[in-house]
Amino acid sequence: MLHYKLQIGCLIIVLYICYIYLKNKYQTKDKLKWKLFDTIILFSIIYLIFDILTVYSVNHLDVLKGLQIPYIILYFF
Repeated sequence: MLHYKLQIGCLIIVLYICYIYLKNKYQTKDKLKWKLFDTIILFSIIYLIFDILTVYSVNHLDVLKGLQIPYIILYFF
């Protein structure tokens, strides 16, 4: 937990921004429009999740010996 506090904090902030944005979006008439900001929020959440996984796997190499290669392949695709 000590190594990835920054990523968890960033994820909480991004999820809070996403909550406020979606709450305001569904109160207006733009419910079904997919905008650029929606894509940016989605990819930032995905990036932060993979960043947490990367920090965890770098700091716990002895635990994740068998999962390193599939994880690297999944990360690059």
